[in-house]
Amino acid sequence: MNARIKKIRGDLKLTQEEFGKILGVSRNAIANIESGRVTPGDTLIKLLLKEFNIDKHWLETGEGNPGENHLSEQDIKLADIFANITVDSNSSKNKKIKNIIETVFMLDEEYIDALEVLASGLVNKKEKAK
Repeated sequence: MNARIKKIRGDLKLTQEEFGKILGVSRNAIANIESGRVTPGDTLIKLLLKEFNIDKHWLETGEGNPGENHLSEQDIKLADIFANITVDSNSSKNKKIKNIIETVFMLDEEYIDALEVLASGLVNKKEKAK
């Protein structure tokens, strides 16, 4: 996968710094991914697929056409959200969102279900207040 990521960047004629900025990571992170020292996480992969319209199967295996992205609309929306949180990580709101996400990952499914109901209720209450 690292060679294909390097190929994407090379085809776009972007420096590691420019490529990293688009993906919300440092030049060093891109260098480590391209060299194979680090495997990119799911969030970065989803963002890469969305930003550059890359096919996930091609990125993972090298098989098929690199230019056909098959992400769901929800995955694309989440990639956008995570990219915004990562790029503007110093804002108070985004720090709180990151903390909430980290906390939710530690919960059992029954608590996640309850949290989903609570969050939906809060959004509905906010929309009715408008």
